[in-house]
Order: sequence, then C-alpha cells, then structure tokens
Amino acid sequence: GRERQAAVAIQAVQRGRVARRDVAARRRQRRQQEQAAVRIQRAERRRQQRTQRAPEEALRKEEPLQSYDERKVALVQAAARGRTARTRFKRVREEDRAARVI
Repeated sequence: GRERQAAVAIQAVQRGRVARRDVAARRRQRRQQEQAAVRIQRAERRRQQRTQRAPEEALRKEEPLQSYDERKVALVQAAARGRTARTRFKRVREEDRAARVI
C-alpha cells in the first residue's frame, strides 16, 4: 500500500544520497592523489634542477659528514664564489646538532 510506496521512496532518496556521497568521496580521493602526484613531480623537478645547477654541491651531499670546521670553510668558499651560504650554514648547524645527538 501507501506506506510501502513511501518506504521505497525514502530508500531511493537515501540510496541516491549515499551514491552522491560515494561519488564525492571518490572525486575527493582522486583530487588528493593528483595533488600528491603533482607535488612529487615538482619535488623531483626541483631536485634535478638543483643537481644541474650545482653538481659539486650534489656530490658533496653524498660525501660522508665532514667536520664542522671543514664545512664552515666550504661554506665560506661557496660564499666567495657568489652563492648564498646563509641557509646552507643553517643546514650545516642542524646536521651538526643531529650528529651530536647520535
């Protein structure tokens, strides 16, 4: 009878709502994945540019941790070559702190 029709209608509405919610969730998930992929690609590109711009820097990154003084000298030399040594020196200090903790 009528209440059966009402129940069916309510179920249909709920089903539609669930379906829309699922679609929205899928869309959100896909967008997040795409953004993550874009972010990873961007990071890769940055890394490649960095190695192209300063291969000696990339090589130095793969060397074992030098002493604090050696790195300070290297930074001063880099500054003399016209590179900004400030942020790199900060990174050196952080590495140094990490090395001391270990």
